[in-house]
Amino acid sequence: METEQEKALLEVIHHISSAFGPEAVLKGGMSLRMYGITRSTIDVDFCFQSHNRKRGFMEHLVRVTEEFFDASPVVTADSKKIQVLGKRNGVDIIIEASAHSGFEPETIATTAVARGVNLPPQLISVMPKSIAFAHKLGAWLDRRLARDLYDIHVYYAYLKATPDPEILDRRILKPAYVKSVRNRPVLTSKEEFLHFLVHEAERMDDQQLEEDLRGIVDERERLGIGMQILITLRKMRL
Repeated sequence: METEQEKALLEVIHHISSAFGPEAVLKGGMSLRMYGITRSTIDVDFCFQSHNRKRGFMEHLVRVTEEFFDASPVVTADSKKIQVLGKRNGVDIIIEASAHSGFEPETIATTAVARGVNLPPQLISVMPKSIAFAHKLGAWLDRRLARDLYDIHVYYAYLKATPDPEILDRRILKPAYVKSVRNRPVLTSKEEFLHFLVHEAERMDDQQLEEDLRGIVDERERLGIGMQILITLRKMRL
């Protein structure tokens, strides 16, 4: 990830976290960066813990973003989330935010990112690894993206996370398949899901997987990552 982009993303995270406190819970690719994982993204994904409706935080979030974006942001919303698009020091930033409740966030220092962009670190809230891992498995089922497989590999092999069983069951039983996904199995258990995941991994080409991760994974680490991911998937136990 380019230094200026990462700096702008971290400034956004710090600003929102300062404005909302522990209610703003970071998730997604930038939350993995806080653990030292080199994964590129232009999105900042938050869920707002204390609000069960997105309008409970939407107006405040828009006001907060107006304070540090170069110009007024563009805001869109649907039934599940809101999206705020803007620029910070000329860098394009996408903020996605949704409502969430029912879990205690983890607290982490942003040191892993801050030290590389000459910013002071800050304590922020992040989604617990078990919950994030369960949602990531569900996200792969829904859309079958290479970056989801990379994240699954990271959660399982490096962060040693175990997916939250209730959330994983819910995602498996009620998938939200995107239009481009043609193979849409009806799964009734974690065992069936794991069998499907391993079966799909057996059909994947490691070199194609590496190519699909171009721009997502640091070039210095991309060589061989496809085979590493496939090995992780084939030996995974949930």
